[in-house]
Amino acid sequence: MKDQQSVTMDEAVEAYAAAWNNLDFSRFEPLVAEDVQYVSQNVIVEIDCKTGLMTYFRDLVEVIRFSPEKKVFAELGMTMPYDMYPKGGEPCVILSQGGKDHIIALVLFELKENKISKIEHCTFIPDPCTAHRSGNYPK
Repeated sequence: MKDQQSVTMDEAVEAYAAAWNNLDFSRFEPLVAEDVQYVSQNVIVEIDCKTGLMTYFRDLVEVIRFSPEKKVFAELGMTMPYDMYPKGGEPCVILSQGGKDHIIALVLFELKENKISKIEHCTFIPDPCTAHRSGNYPK
């Protein structure tokens, strides 16, 4: 049986997308490192611990749960880097709000010691609309 505390990049991406699609982060939380960093291009202050991150997500979920027009759609995707980029595409989550074609962000992940160590919420670099969409919205 696989250690439920370790995570691959594909599992991290899928778990994060499922958390948003279900408005429930309980299955995602065990995959996150205690000293996780959360950065957003829309927010000045970074979150640098698991407790703070989970509180932040729970607060957002409550706002979204009671505002149907703010419904979030989280789709699995792949970044599409420019031709000379040293790395290939990376698994990501494409977030849309209000409708599946109203893309608002691209979410990237870093892993360290088999845990999610960094989450980057990107709203303009890279441009979320440049990611390859899969049409897969995990539940």
